[in-house]
Amino acid sequence: MPRVGLAAPRFAWFHPEKTGTSLGNSLVHIANPQLPANVSILSSCGPRGQRRPCRGTTDRFGQDRYTYARWFPGVFWEKGGDFAKHVAVDDSVFAKWAGSFVGLFRDPARRAVSAYYHKYTGFCRSQQATRGASATCMTLTPYARFIEGQVATLLACKVGRDPATGRRYRRTNLFWCKRPHADALNVALKRLASFSFVGLTDEFDVSVCLLHVMHRAPCRPVELTNERPTDYRQRARAHGEAFQSVDELAQALREKYVDPLDTPLYNMAVRRFEADIREHNVTQSACAQLRCATSATTRYFDSRERLLSGK
Repeated sequence: MPRVGLAAPRFAWFHPEKTGTSLGNSLVHIANPQLPANVSILSSCGPRGQRRPCRGTTDRFGQDRYTYARWFPGVFWEKGGDFAKHVAVDDSVFAKWAGSFVGLFRDPARRAVSAYYHKYTGFCRSQQATRGASATCMTLTPYARFIEGQVATLLACKVGRDPATGRRYRRTNLFWCKRPHADALNVALKRLASFSFVGLTDEFDVSVCLLHVMHRAPCRPVELTNERPTDYRQRARAHGEAFQSVDELAQALREKYVDPLDTPLYNMAVRRFEADIREHNVTQSACAQLRCATSATTRYFDSRERLLSGK
């Protein structure tokens, strides 16, 4: 059943890689509360627990069983049929969706670690299998430098020519990030200020609760599931390395390199997130009332209470 008698929100999902695909489950269930409770955006050809093979690579959420036209008319920045794509925000997209952007932001070092182990190492091994010794793999720190400013660039995409050099801007929207333009950070910070919702990947459950408090909607269990977890222990074993947690890997990376663009953008996202927690009076009790409370939200609010009390 489509949404009936309810005013639908508008969501333009800014979704850099490795920031949380699972957010999409919250967006679709808030956008249309009549969506079956167990539907996940990664089970587009049937509800969770009743998955059936998709007919082809074009069968995605919004195109097969739960179409945008019927279930979410005018709600999402659809990005050519897949609202979860990692697509850049250029001037025309921003003008159309300003005030409706939502997204999760992740500590740049942790995002680099996740992308390195979940994306790059597998890609490089496949290149080595094809090209042999001529294919060399980057270690984590050079890789982090390689994707420098990826989130800021994605949010501050430029189309056309640089007036200073006359060179055409290179549009950025996928894994292989091009160099950001000179004003990327300033543009990204200004655009972030207009977001309707800012969450943090590393505080995912609290972010989901905040989103639901803002929209006065209860959580569904499917929203609090990590759709694409990275098993760092298994990755380390595959590479013959000693296991290190993402926190240990990220801290070691920070000691060698700090992203000069994505770090200030992330810091602004953290300030906005914390301000919204206060503004909307998001508490463990509020999360519990909306069925969004988890052990992660308990840890967050307990830690916040200790910090505020000076203990």
